[in-house]
Amino acid sequence: MRALTDWRGLWTPSACQPLIIGAQNIGDDIRFNNTGAFNYAYFAQVTAKLYYHQLCPPEYKQAVVGFLGDGTYNEKSFDCIFRSLPPDQPTAPIGTD
Repeated sequence: MRALTDWRGLWTPSACQPLIIGAQNIGDDIRFNNTGAFNYAYFAQVTAKLYYHQLCPPEYKQAVVGFLGDGTYNEKSFDCIFRSLPPDQPTAPIGTD
């Protein structure tokens, strides 16, 4: 497994598909690099906080569901996100700590 330099390295385009939280297909936003989508921007912000140990998994889940809502795929999506976290997560982006 290659070393991750930031949280975006957690997923390949097919990982965690479908990555749907609430009614939002966040997986498509990641795959198409839809950085202009408001939901994607929020997801990216809180996922970076999870990756850099600024949020624990329960806090992350609460924040994301609070913003994107409940949905049929939520548990499957969160399970995949949490399984994808490396055991040696950094506490800040490379070069900033």
